[in-house]
Amino acid sequence: MSVAISGGGSRAQFFSMRGLLGLEEIQENNSNRNFLNEVDYFSTVSGGCYSAGYIWQF
Repeated sequence: MSVAISGGGSRAQFFSMRGLLGLEEIQENNSNRNFLNEVDYFSTVSGGCYSAGYIWQF
């Protein structure tokens, strides 16, 4: 699965970070896996790069 994050400076950075953390909160039933674990590729521009880079580290 892929996630595309738009740019726009610091507003895009904070908005996309909250969106990615929201994906992390969606858990499968009785499992440690979350929706963010299913992401294989990020496509980002400008401020969205910071959020994707931070999430991709972990």
